[in-house]
Amino acid sequence: MFKLILFSLFLSCATFQQDIFLDKKTTEFNNSQLALTKKHNVLLDLPYFEKTVSDLDKNVMQAFKIANDSLDKIGKLEPNQVTFKNTVGALDNLYYEIGNVGSRVHLISSTSNDSDLRKRATELENEFSKWYVDAESRKDVYQAVQNYASTNPKLKGEEKKLLEETLRDYKRVGFHLPEAQQERVKTLKKEIEYIKNEIQENIKKSNQTKIVFTPEEMGGMPASELELLEKDEAGNYIAKAGVAYQIIAVTKNSPKEGVRKKISTIRSQRAKEENAPLIEKVFKMRTELAQTLGYENWADYKIETKMAKTGDRALRFVNKLIEGLAPKFRNELKVLEKLKAKDTGLARNKINGWDAAYYIRELQEQKYKLDMNALKKYFEYEQTLKGMFRLFEDIFKIKIEFIEAPYVWDSKVKLIQISDLDTNLPKGYLYLDMFPRPEQEKYGHFAMFSIRSGKKINDKYRAPVAALICNFPLPTKNKPSLLSFGDVETLFHEFGHALHGILTTATYASFAGTRVPRDFVEAPSQMLENWLLDKRVLDRFAVNYEDPKDKIPEDTLEKIKKSRLATIGIFYRRQLAFAKMDLELHQNILQKTNKSAIEYTNQILKQVSFEPEPDTSFITAFGHLFGGYDAGYYGYAWSDSLAADMASVFQKSPRGFLDQSIGMRLRKEIYEVGDTRDVNVSLKKFLGRKPNNRAFLKKLGI
Repeated sequence: MFKLILFSLFLSCATFQQDIFLDKKTTEFNNSQLALTKKHNVLLDLPYFEKTVSDLDKNVMQAFKIANDSLDKIGKLEPNQVTFKNTVGALDNLYYEIGNVGSRVHLISSTSNDSDLRKRATELENEFSKWYVDAESRKDVYQAVQNYASTNPKLKGEEKKLLEETLRDYKRVGFHLPEAQQERVKTLKKEIEYIKNEIQENIKKSNQTKIVFTPEEMGGMPASELELLEKDEAGNYIAKAGVAYQIIAVTKNSPKEGVRKKISTIRSQRAKEENAPLIEKVFKMRTELAQTLGYENWADYKIETKMAKTGDRALRFVNKLIEGLAPKFRNELKVLEKLKAKDTGLARNKINGWDAAYYIRELQEQKYKLDMNALKKYFEYEQTLKGMFRLFEDIFKIKIEFIEAPYVWDSKVKLIQISDLDTNLPKGYLYLDMFPRPEQEKYGHFAMFSIRSGKKINDKYRAPVAALICNFPLPTKNKPSLLSFGDVETLFHEFGHALHGILTTATYASFAGTRVPRDFVEAPSQMLENWLLDKRVLDRFAVNYEDPKDKIPEDTLEKIKKSRLATIGIFYRRQLAFAKMDLELHQNILQKTNKSAIEYTNQILKQVSFEPEPDTSFITAFGHLFGGYDAGYYGYAWSDSLAADMASVFQKSPRGFLDQSIGMRLRKEIYEVGDTRDVNVSLKKFLGRKPNNRAFLKKLGI
C-alpha cells in the first residue's frame, strides 16, 4: 500500500524515484507512462514486486501502519463531520490500498522461485487474514459509518450501493451481538483463516508428490504423451501429483487399468494425513461462526450475498440437475462398460473413476472417429495465444501487445498491455506465467490472480494489473508446447477472467471487475469457451504448426460436439458431486450423520459419480473449499447456465461469435460494469430479456 500511495504523490513529487520501495527499472517504466498519465485521466504504473524477505516485511508492515492510521482517522470523526467521502469512500480506498499489497503477497507465495521468500509470504498471508478481521471489527469505524447512514443521504448509483452493502457487511460481522459474542466471532475468523492457509500450504507441498512408473508400466502409452512426463536416472517415468496435464496424459492414454488406478489413487491421497484433522476443525468452526451470527449454517451465511441467496436454494438447484442427468449418466456408463468389456474380454466390467477418461477417449476414437490427441498439432501454444489475442481484439475493440516488463519473477513470465482500440489508451496489464516449474512449489492449477483492481482515484482511473498463473504442457526436445482442446478452453476461460478484471470502469474497487457474486463470476469466462466450437473462429488461428495450410475440418467440430454430448452426464455428475458435498458439509451434515469429512465425501462421490478407493481422501486436497469457494462450488454450474444463455445471443447472430456489435455489448454491459449494479440488471441489458436455462439444458442433453 505504501508504494501505491506514493505513486499517486509522485505526479507532483520529484523525489519519489529515489524511494527504497521502488527498483530502478520499475521506476523507469512508470516514468515512461507519465506523458499519458498527465494528458489523460489514467494512472498507468506497474507495481513493485518484493524480491527479498526483508523487503517484503518492510512493505507489509508499512502497509499495515498506513491502513491502521486511515482507520483511526475514520474512527475519530465526530457525528457532524461525517461524509460519504471520509467514511464509506475512505474504507474503499484503504481496503484497496492494503488489498494491493496482500495480492502481491499471495502471488509471491504461489509463484516465487525463492523458497525463503515464498515461505515468508505464506506466513504473511496469515497476518493479512488477522488484520482484516481486526479491521472489520473496529467499533469506532462502524459507528462513523452508522453516523453517516443516519443522515439519510440522498445517494444513487455506485455510492448508494456501496453504502447499502457496507451496512450489510457490518451486520454480517456481528455488531448486533453482545460484546462477548463479537469477540468470539473475531477469534473464530482468525482461527479459520490460519487453518485455511495451513491446509493450502499442505496441498501445495503434496502436489510435489512423485508418482513413479517403470518403462514396463508405461507400455502402450503414445510416445507424444510419454514426453510430457519426467524421467529419472534409472529410466523410470515420473508424474507429479499436482501437475494436471501429466495426470491427464496417463489416465486418458494408459491401456493398463492398474496404472490408471495407481496414479488416480495417489493423486486422491494428497495431504490426507496432514489435512484430515484440519478440515474437520474448519467445518466445525464455520458452523459455530455462522450460528453465532444468527444463521442456521455456513452455507446460508456465505450464499446470502450471492445470486442464489440461500443454501437450500443452491442445493435444490444442484439436486435437480443430479436427478435430471441420472438417466443420461446411467446410459453413458453402459456405453463405456461395453467398451471395457470388449477390451478385457469379460462380460461385465464396472467403470471406475480412473477408467472414465480412458474410455471416453476410446469412445471418441471408435464411435466418432475423433482423435483428440491428434488435434494438438493445431494448437501450438504461441500460435494459439496470439490467435486468441487477435480474435478478442476484434470482438471487444481492444489492442493487445507484448511489452518489456521491468521485472518478472521467472524468466518465462511475459507481460502484455491491453488498450482500448479507439483511444489507444492502456486499460491494464497482464502477466503471463503459463508453464509449470517442476522443481518449485508453484501454484499447480490454472487461475487469474488479481494483482491490483481498477479504481478511480481523485480524477484519474488507475489501470488494473493481473496475472494468469497456469500450467500448460512444457515443450519437449522434439516439439513445442502443444495444447489439447481442453487446454485451449482453459486458456480462453482464464483470459476471460482477465478481461473481466482489466476492462472494468467501476469507480470503486469494491465493485471492480470480477468482484461480482461468486455464483456469477465464472459466467463471463465460461461463455468464451463456446468460441472454440465455431469453425470461423478456429480458422483464424487453429492451423497445423508444421503445415499452415492444414486447418481443423468442419466435421471434426461436429464430432467434438456429438462426443461431448455423449458423455457430458459423466462430466457434470462429477462436478455436481463436488457441489453437493460442499453445500451439505456447510449445512452441518457431519453433525447429522456422525461421519468424518472423508467418509461423507467418499459416500457422495459413490452416490453421484464414481466410487473412490477406501483409502483415498479427495476432500483433503479440494482446495476450492479452503480458498474462497466454500459453499460456492455450485456456482460453476449456476454460472454455466447463465454462460450458455449469454452465448446463445452470439449463436443466433449471422456472424456468430465474430459479431463485434454483440461483443461490444458484452464488454459494456458485463465486463465494464462489474458489480456496480445488480448482475441481474446487467444480464437483462445484455440479453435483452430475463435469463433462462433453455440453452444450458440443451447443452446437457436434458
